[in-house]
Amino acid sequence: TASVSLLDLQLGPVTDQTVQDARDAIFANPRASTLKIRDTYAISSVNGNVYQSPEQLDATEYLEDALVDEAKAFIAEQDDSQNPFFVYYSLWTPHAPLAAPPLVRGTAPVSYSACQEAYDLQTAESCFDDVRCLFCAQLHYASLGIQDIVDEAQANANIDWSNTVLIVASDNGPGASNQVSEGSAMPLKGHKPYVFEGGIRTPAFMFGGLIESFTTSQCNYNEMVHISDWYHIFMDMIGVTANGAANANYNPDADHSDLSIWDNIQCRCTSSGQGQLRQCNNNNPPREELMTMRMCGDASADPQMYAAAIIKDGYKLIVNGKYGAGTDQCPSANNLPNVAFWYSAPGQTYYTPNSAYYFNAYLPVKTRMGHIFNRVLKSACLEDLRQNNPAAMDDASYAPFQYDEHLLYDIANDKIEACALDLSVAANLAKKDELLALLNAAQSDYDSPYSAAADPSVAYAAFQAMIESQPDCTDMDYVVDEVYLPPWADGNPAVVDYTTLWSDFVDNYQSCNN
Repeated sequence: TASVSLLDLQLGPVTDQTVQDARDAIFANPRASTLKIRDTYAISSVNGNVYQSPEQLDATEYLEDALVDEAKAFIAEQDDSQNPFFVYYSLWTPHAPLAAPPLVRGTAPVSYSACQEAYDLQTAESCFDDVRCLFCAQLHYASLGIQDIVDEAQANANIDWSNTVLIVASDNGPGASNQVSEGSAMPLKGHKPYVFEGGIRTPAFMFGGLIESFTTSQCNYNEMVHISDWYHIFMDMIGVTANGAANANYNPDADHSDLSIWDNIQCRCTSSGQGQLRQCNNNNPPREELMTMRMCGDASADPQMYAAAIIKDGYKLIVNGKYGAGTDQCPSANNLPNVAFWYSAPGQTYYTPNSAYYFNAYLPVKTRMGHIFNRVLKSACLEDLRQNNPAAMDDASYAPFQYDEHLLYDIANDKIEACALDLSVAANLAKKDELLALLNAAQSDYDSPYSAAADPSVAYAAFQAMIESQPDCTDMDYVVDEVYLPPWADGNPAVVDYTTLWSDFVDNYQSCNN
């Protein structure tokens, strides 16, 4: 059996080592010579071992340090302030599985006292024995690497710091698996891989000389930003408009053509008063709609959506939301899993936002955050229950706490999704139908033979046909990208013959490049 490759996580396992090596070579170094991509794949594959957690590469080097060193080396090579550069650094340390970070960095000891104090622990060793404290230590170590990268950029006289920006973002909410990371999005509802706010809403921040050029104070931007928006924000940052700059092939899709998120951020961060803020949105439209879904079933006969959500006009509709994005079966309204969507720590899980949740999870965060809490986390319905109907809060059968195939929330005023709206009310039913119609209209964008939830035999046939079309060699880069992007790892090896598939792919690719 072939050894496990990092690319197996994306492309599926291959049982022939020669085929695997040839396939991985194609995807590990895509056009690196022209794009000046630093190959960090090789760094995580040392002496035949592939590392899938932030651990020691050998007796002296931690994987995260090796990646930071590569980023710093790339930044140090920049020798022209007029020549832009881009670094994408995907950290291992905020992710499971957890691994103890070093006690010494270089020659200096690393202090984890803040983590130890937060978890009432006195020594680094005992901190590493506690899951949450260990996760805290990993995050602290990650922050040291980020600081090193910033210091490297600021120290390079050939880099114009006033025109540089650093962004830290995430792809999803925390995992809540016991003994893995014990992640918590409290007081938000949900976690990875669900479409409740705790699973999809994450913090991000930007700083650097470019940010300091228009605001010197902290600015909290609370409009919606989707992960797909970053590319378009970058285009706006560097002044590239659609078909408006030489040598710039930038044609925003329909979802981004009318958005001006970067201009909106700058406007809102330099304005005050509701009138000015409304003018910002009028002149530079922010994102006003966000949609996601997974599809399953027969696309031609009876497609079904699950883990689906749309946010628009202050409302959020969730369809089959008790199924996570990795579900392998079509949901059934009669088979809704029982999930503790409010997860704080072992022994602190809540199936409903009851009074224990209110006092242990909601109120402490509200007290700590002050007036900012109302803008980003307040639940008017939960606070109203606490004040006017506390008995209902502790009633597990209280109707707004129940789950159904369709859940509609007043997300503008119930930011933690505590209370589903009553769909027997005509206005709520009309809003649900309106949002559901938008989801249905978008199904074709999600329901393809390449989707993770598609019938494996259909997905296999579709990609086999694409691979067999390769010999014309008209656009090999496009074919490589198209074959790589779909989530092959979700396929069933019993149905999808990965070895034959990738053997054909490698043969055709190599024949086109000979």
